[in-house]
Amino acid sequence: MNIRKYITWAMLVCLSTCLAGCEDEDYDSRPPKFEDVTFQMLSDGSTTLRTGEPILVTAVQKKKGHLLLGTTYKWETSPAEGVTHKPFSGDIYDLVPKNPTDTIVVSSPGSYKITLNASYKTSGAKGMKQGYVETFADENGSAEYSVLGAAIFHYEVRLEKYFKVK
Repeated sequence: MNIRKYITWAMLVCLSTCLAGCEDEDYDSRPPKFEDVTFQMLSDGSTTLRTGEPILVTAVQKKKGHLLLGTTYKWETSPAEGVTHKPFSGDIYDLVPKNPTDTIVVSSPGSYKITLNASYKTSGAKGMKQGYVETFADENGSAEYSVLGAAIFHYEVRLEKYFKVK
């Protein structure tokens, strides 16, 4: 009878050790992390940006998001006058985790700021507890990450980058 008691106790210890070792990280929703916003001419891939021609703008992810549903992307420039946008509209992120893009045409030379406001609906637990800001390596832009809502929550990411058009 004592041997059964010890075997049962040993099995419970092993089971609790196995369960304690499991990580909940696989069930945490996380927004993508961005490393930069890049610009190149659609016609020839040049990074020398010219007026009157399509420019491909890409928000480059350094780490893909996890357990995300619908996404909403909104691009804008400042100044906005004379700039047209043709953005990628968003999708179910986990099915299409590609870099957000926009194609812009700028009518006048000058200095501009482009902003991407991205919203990510989640399908898992809250993997990011609070917001923070990261500056891009070239120090010419930044990424701001936010968590909005309590029990039902979503992530907001705001990217800003400065650029010049000749």
